[in-house]
Amino acid sequence: MGTANCAIQGLYNIICRDVDYSTGGCDPSELVYHNDGGFYREDRIALEDLAGAGIDRKVQIVYKGTESWGALTNGNGAKKQQTFIVSVDVGYFVNDHQFISESIIADDEGLIGRRIIQQQYWPTCVAGCVQGYTPVSSQTVDIGGNRLINQITVRVMIYG
Repeated sequence: MGTANCAIQGLYNIICRDVDYSTGGCDPSELVYHNDGGFYREDRIALEDLAGAGIDRKVQIVYKGTESWGALTNGNGAKKQQTFIVSVDVGYFVNDHQFISESIIADDEGLIGRRIIQQQYWPTCVAGCVQGYTPVSSQTVDIGGNRLINQITVRVMIYG
């Protein structure tokens, strides 16, 4: 697995629960209005295509492109440094509680942001390493059917 792929898979592991064991990932503080099992990876169906509560706290990470390239020189020679952007998309079914849900989305976003910047959660990659995850901005998009997607822009820095 390449370093960029490792960094993206690492983000999924930081944020989402393991599907088989329901362990790991972030633990949201609000458990009444939205999926109380936490965040789960959805990589088979686009969030926009999930109906009703099927979208609740489902996560997709979308690669948006490289922001910059550089070179780091150490005692072992030069390594490539890449900074790229991903969108961490989290779905919500708001039903008849949209305004409550919007504040829950803000809390969830803060939880995710605080977790991904902590180096202790970063993956160990074979071909290189993650140098950092930085939340940059976000927006919440109404996709209809009482469903929202919170799109968190994250800058990922790797070298290898």
